Amino acid sequence: MRALKHAEDSDEIVLRLQELYGRPGEARVRFARPVASAREINAAEEPVGAFETSGGGDLTVTLGPYQPKTIAIRLQPGPRASAIAARSTLLALPFNLDGMSSDRSRGDGDFDGRGRTLAAELIPGELTLGRARFTFGSAAPGALNVVVANGQRIGLPPAGGNRLYLLASAIGGDVTAPFTIERRAGPKHVETLTIREWQGPVGQWDSRLKSPRQLREVSVAPLTSRNQTWTAEAIQDDMVVEWDPATGEVRGIDQIRPGFVKRDEIAWIGTHRHGRGADEIYIPSYVFVYSIALPADAAILRLPMDGRIRILAATVVNEPAGVRPAQRLYASDLPEPAINVAVGSRLQKQ
Repeated sequence: MRALKHAEDSDEIVLRLQELYGRPGEARVRFARPVASAREINAAEEPVGAFETSGGGDLTVTLGPYQPKTIAIRLQPGPRASAIAARSTLLALPFNLDGMSSDRSRGDGDFDGRGRTLAAELIPGELTLGRARFTFGSAAPGALNVVVANGQRIGLPPAGGNRLYLLASAIGGDVTAPFTIERRAGPKHVETLTIREWQGPVGQWDSRLKSPRQLREVSVAPLTSRNQTWTAEAIQDDMVVEWDPATGEVRGIDQIRPGFVKRDEIAWIGTHRHGRGADEIYIPSYVFVYSIALPADAAILRLPMDGRIRILAATVVNEPAGVRPAQRLYASDLPEPAINVAVGSRLQKQ
């Protein structure tokens, strides 16, 4: 199975299979409910033709050698998963930082302590992820729109909800920190979350580069002429692997940085960020979504004491039980990256 996902332009399920051993095969896929309809599509989810179904919950797909095949499936509706009515209650956050700027005033605000900000023209007025609805703070010049975590206590809605969602990022690397739910009667619940960095790679294969600074810095190599930014010397200087063309000797293979992938859900991507005076293009910025299950008597969210964490929005949702994958869905051969965790006055790798 290459993919199992929600269709881009319909309420269908997209199933993509491929034969990998060079000989004809047949795959039988069973769903939780009967298949109401199925059709073959291509990788761009454009229609290819009809697909025959048996009318039950099984789907039989015949494949030629190495052949990929993509099917759009609609299941028959079942009973309601829960009587819970989905409800999203926005939290009023105590913003204490201006972290966004517009094209008209790129020098406004400072998200990371280095004068760089999220590009406000890319941020929507409202963002919906599943059943969770979020709104962002004002991006007007001088307006506060980001929470820097320093132990603030934020009230949760008395009507209740069973899950808290946060839109957050970190500066200076990934940050692991405790988020505390204070209850009206029961003991406190502490959820430890790893908040991912707002920039830099979210995943990569083994890399010969000394560092991923190309995804963080505007200019890496010195300009040598009007038309050339990178020189052969500049490229080689940024590599841990060296090759001697005279002898054929290769050095530095043991210094290759291992691949990794961050599996956190990305809520928003900025295609560029703002510097003090200009767009800093091709440097993506990220905001991630995190969730915490809430007990019935949840009253207060207490943020960590860690000024590297940035929170942009929060909402409490009353929703049915979610679905979790039984195994990793992608890049199962790549580990999570190492995280620097603050311990007293020193950093410890986790």
